[in-house]
This record gives sequence, structure tokens and C-alpha cells, in this order.
Amino acid sequence: MLYHKIKQKLLDFGITKREFNLLFILLLIFILGLSIKVFKKNYPDYQYSDYTEVDSLFSLHLNNFDSTDRYFLNKPDSVIVKELDKRNKLPRKSLVLSNAKININNATSQELQRLPGVGPKLADLIISYRNKVGCFKSLEELKNVKGIGEKKFEKIKNLISLE
Repeated sequence: MLYHKIKQKLLDFGITKREFNLLFILLLIFILGLSIKVFKKNYPDYQYSDYTEVDSLFSLHLNNFDSTDRYFLNKPDSVIVKELDKRNKLPRKSLVLSNAKININNATSQELQRLPGVGPKLADLIISYRNKVGCFKSLEELKNVKGIGEKKFEKIKNLISLE
């Protein structure tokens, strides 16, 4: 092999193995730099992706996680699917990573349960309140539902809408 022949010639010339390894690494770095230069020369209009908007949106929604969401963060997909089969509901992280807001005036119980801190009972209370009083006229009116206080409302207010 060419590598071994070159290595043997250089070692016979009086270069130590450590010096040869250093030269080999420098050669690889030189080839990598040359490749980047050729790429930039051949594709001058290449647009690099700008993820700052997505990152800021993710950071905003990351603050709305609750302990159940954090459970799903560090689990592989297979574990999440098994866990969901047990619970028979969607993972909450799917809502948090999307920017679609939930319309509280026509959301189903399952859709409401995707909000942080909203389980089956609270979702049913929201729907009961909506059926009894009528459509919500403001987001703050959601605080009239038993079980939704100021803290919970602050967590979900950016994830809900009236239309």
C-alpha cells in the first residue's frame, strides 16, 4: 500500500514515528483546507442555513415544558412510543416543537391535553366551561376554569388562541 511505502521511506530517512504522524495530520489538514477552498470557488452562491429564528422559537417553547415533557426529552423514540401506548395519548413535545396554537374555542379534549399541565380532567373542565358559558372572549377568561391559575395560564398563554 502507498501509505506504508511512504512511511517506510520517511522512517529510513531518519524521521521518527511521532514526526511522521504529525506530518500525516498536517497533510490531512492541508487537503481539507484545499477542498474547502475549491468548494467555495465552485459554489460561490451557496447559502448557509440560518437557524436563529428556529432556535429562538425552540427556546421560547422550551420554557413551557413541564416534568412530563422532560421525561420524553431524553428517551429514544421506541421508549416514547411504548410509553404512549400505555398512556394512549400524544407526546407533549410534539406540540412544543410546532408553532401551531390550539384554538380553545373548538379544541377537543385530546388537543387540550397537549398543553403543558393540562390532563384529561382539566381538559374536560375547560370543555364543560365552554359549553356552559359559550366561547371564550379572551384568553384571560380561561383563568375562570377551576384548576387554571396564574402560573398555569402563564405556561400556556403563548400556545393557545381564540380562533
